[in-house]
Amino acid sequence: MTKILIVDDEPIARLRIRKLAEQTPTITAIEEATDGVDALSKIPTFEPDIVFLDIDMPEMTGFEVLQNLGEVSFSVVFQTAYHQFAIKAFEVNACDYLLKPFTDERWTQALERALKAKQLRPPEIVSLKEHLHKEGVYLTRVLIRSGTRNHVLKTHEISHFTSEEHITFAHTPERSFGYEQSLTFLEQNLDPKHFFRIHRNSIVNLNFVKTFTTANEGVVTLLNDTELHVSRKNRSRLKELLAQAQKE
Repeated sequence: MTKILIVDDEPIARLRIRKLAEQTPTITAIEEATDGVDALSKIPTFEPDIVFLDIDMPEMTGFEVLQNLGEVSFSVVFQTAYHQFAIKAFEVNACDYLLKPFTDERWTQALERALKAKQLRPPEIVSLKEHLHKEGVYLTRVLIRSGTRNHVLKTHEISHFTSEEHITFAHTPERSFGYEQSLTFLEQNLDPKHFFRIHRNSIVNLNFVKTFTTANEGVVTLLNDTELHVSRKNRSRLKELLAQAQKE
């Protein structure tokens, strides 16, 4: 039994792959996602074996979809009309890529490779994320679920993240949102030039820091006057990062 998820913002592109998949006996279930946000909402429940993932999409790119996931349990075949993206994806050990427009034979080849690579899925995605980080590509948008609705927040609009009783919250100057991933996940996937974990229960966006004092207890005051404690071991590093930010 093989389940595939087709992620593409172009209806014609999704239909093309669906028709090919429907002619393949080994594929027993097919689901479609109209964009990256839709994909993130369907992956946990559909649990695909293979995801045909477009890269250049509105709201969230294919890379951002993967960056927003913790553990990944499926093979990935990238789809793109942009050759440079395809080469990058292939070089970082993505299962395969389809350069649009592609032939039926090329799609079949990509499917066969994806099926053979099932045991290699985790290393593929880890390798991809590591490559993106080396290229300076970090989370720029996060998916927030609120009931049946999904919101996309740009990370540069988030002042800080906190964790309370094992629940993560993303805070903007105006309001707060529950977030599914942990602070450890965020620490690994946010740009370290802009985000720093100042305490075991908080990560701060350096661009929102108004003042930082080490008198008595280390305290950061944000632009909206929110105060956050800074652990003793992180105070010197925070001071260095704020000094660097002022120079840039």
